[in-house]
Amino acid sequence: SHLLVLLKKKEFQASQGNEVVSAGLKQKYSSEDFAKPGSGKGLKIKEIEVSAEEEEMYVDLHPVINTLPYTVVETMSLAKALILFRHVGLRHLCVVPKEAE
Repeated sequence: SHLLVLLKKKEFQASQGNEVVSAGLKQKYSSEDFAKPGSGKGLKIKEIEVSAEEEEMYVDLHPVINTLPYTVVETMSLAKALILFRHVGLRHLCVVPKEAE
């Protein structure tokens, strides 16, 4: 949903890693702009129009995403994962292999 909001607001950059533009996003938007609306009322990719020129541009998600997500190993019990979701209020959880392959 974060990407859809930024696409709809036309937050494109001509080049990667433009810290000035990226830093401005933090002041420009609040958490309410990215809040999940009621059932079925969210943005849909079909509703967003992007020109051919914009398709060649970049969208920096770093200012609006969690760069330190909660992670758990794949052997964690479902009961513990549920407790983590409820107590911390998570929407997503990264599951990683127990051993690096």
